[in-house]
Amino acid sequence: IGAGIVFIIFSSPVIGADLGETANFFVDSSYDWQNRTEITATLRKISNRAYFYIEDEYWNSLNQVQQDLYLDYLDTVAENFDNITYPSVRYIFGSEWKPGIDNDEKITILLTRLKSSAGGYFNSKDERPQSQFSRSNEREMFYINATQIDSSLIHSFIAHEFQHLISWNKKERLQGVAEEVWLNELRSEYAPTIAGYDSKFMGTNLERRVIDFLANPFDSLTEWRGGRYDYPSVALFGQYLAEQFGEDIFSYMMENNKVGINSIEQALKDKGLNLSFSQVFNNWTVANYLNDRSLANGQYGYKNPYLKVTVNVSPITYSVVSASVIN
Repeated sequence: IGAGIVFIIFSSPVIGADLGETANFFVDSSYDWQNRTEITATLRKISNRAYFYIEDEYWNSLNQVQQDLYLDYLDTVAENFDNITYPSVRYIFGSEWKPGIDNDEKITILLTRLKSSAGGYFNSKDERPQSQFSRSNEREMFYINATQIDSSLIHSFIAHEFQHLISWNKKERLQGVAEEVWLNELRSEYAPTIAGYDSKFMGTNLERRVIDFLANPFDSLTEWRGGRYDYPSVALFGQYLAEQFGEDIFSYMMENNKVGINSIEQALKDKGLNLSFSQVFNNWTVANYLNDRSLANGQYGYKNPYLKVTVNVSPITYSVVSASVIN
């Protein structure tokens, strides 16, 4: 409570931002395509739920036809965020901090050019006053790769980062705990599914994760290095959790003051289930091999028809040939 009061006292309100206004933003150089630390951006779209800023340097690199087309795409992005992503993701995970550090109900979404491998990111420092973090933008905000405006995946990227914004509020600000990265990313990977963006499967974020999972199913679930193959395992485990225990398993996680494995076990307990994380994890690993819901009350397979036919991890056989022995 005290921290919340401090944030409000030191916040810099941006209420009533006007279309066409330009603002300076700090950006994370590790994601930026040119390792920049600051950019300017102009407010190009105001929806019911968000401000959409576009990086000026990127915008000025487009010709008039490209700019007009970009704004058409942005209209669709804003409409989807307001009417699909925002209500559905909040329904499961809870609310972002409102009105938050900037004392504004709307979220800031900054479209800026990122490295080609990045769809977007969230920086929790933006939720802190500049008296604590000098490079805070003092907004409820996240960043999306501006080059992805015409990709169907942009809606998934936005849902993913929106969950991070909510998670910071529900776990760190309200519960005083910092969620383990792998579980935070697991929830964000499931956010596009909640919003319906994985329903067609082909060309979706979920399809990308399944392909990578089958290519490298050996990556640790809970050890997070931030690489490409960290995401598939958490994405598939999140799908399994939702299928086995209902999507509200994530809601229960957000409401407890535990993190990581302990948070999942507490959520299971709060749902009246006497299961350990170890049991659930073991069942999931078997499901990735057998993928047959006719066994063990459906514990060893996926319900999703696409996952049911695509996920099948085969064991690797190593053979050592000698004069008389093959292993």
